[in-house]
Amino acid sequence: MTTTQVSIIASFSRESGELELHLRSHLCGASESSELWVGSKTEKYMLVSPDSYYNDALRERRNSGNMVATWDKKEHVILVGQVWSPSVPVPPSSVILVASAIEAEVSVT
Repeated sequence: MTTTQVSIIASFSRESGELELHLRSHLCGASESSELWVGSKTEKYMLVSPDSYYNDALRERRNSGNMVATWDKKEHVILVGQVWSPSVPVPPSSVILVASAIEAEVSVT
């Protein structure tokens, strides 16, 4: 099992007045995001690269919302959002409210 750290940054946009969530990982490239998934029963996380969706079976599971956890084939996972490289900045018009980090398993197909 390989894990990686995902930074979670909550910010407030002065322009839109909205709260924003930014997910960052060093495993992600500047021009292509990965996806963060959370267990439906546990507080475990899974990072899936878009390269994984070249696998037809996994792409079908992802599109139908039937993704399975890497830690337990009986547990499904729910999409949290896109994870980008730390080099993708938080917009300058936003104020960072809080930053934290989690460990996520790296899904390898």
